[in-house]
Amino acid sequence: MLGLIFLIIAVVVVIINLVVIYPIINCAYAPLVFWLIALLSVVGGVILYFDIKIMHSEELKA
Repeated sequence: MLGLIFLIIAVVVVIINLVVIYPIINCAYAPLVFWLIALLSVVGGVILYFDIKIMHSEELKA
């Protein structure tokens, strides 16, 4: 569920970036920040939605 929320946030951030940030703001780093937020949201959403284990350790199963 949390992964799906992150994916929705990523889509909203991308739409905001394309519709609002690019035409209005002439700042050089603002679009990059929004793309970074979108990228992190997509990665986090995929990891949480598909329940991918990044830190897989046998020690935790004790």
